[in-house]
Amino acid sequence: EALEFVARPGGKIVDRPLMDVRFPHGAMVGMIVRPDEIVVPGGDTQIHQGDHVVVFALQEAVKKVQKLFA
Repeated sequence: EALEFVARPGGKIVDRPLMDVRFPHGAMVGMIVRPDEIVVPGGDTQIHQGDHVVVFALQEAVKKVQKLFA
């Protein structure tokens, strides 16, 4: 599935390098959309408050991904 989230302040995934986030098996960040750019993420990429994040996930990983952005 392709899911879109908006990063909220205080989220578990905000302002941390993606390589330090315990992302669920079967899910990956595909793209980060900011007002002035589109980012194809790497391990050092950080998601910032207000970023729109596109995540690709297998069905069994969806709930875990949703918790990261809650």
